[in-house]
Amino acid sequence: MEIEHAVHVSELQAILACDQSDGYLKKLAKDRLESIEQQAQSVANLKKVPALIA
Repeated sequence: MEIEHAVHVSELQAILACDQSDGYLKKLAKDRLESIEQQAQSVANLKKVPALIA
């Protein structure tokens, strides 16, 4: 799963770097990358919250 995620992120970055990609495709890739980054930050923040042990 993690490898698939890395490949997906690499593909989105390639779309942004490509001069032949149209504006719509670049916007879609940029939005998806931002969404992935926000999810990663949320997960990182959850790991910092201490869990209550009963």
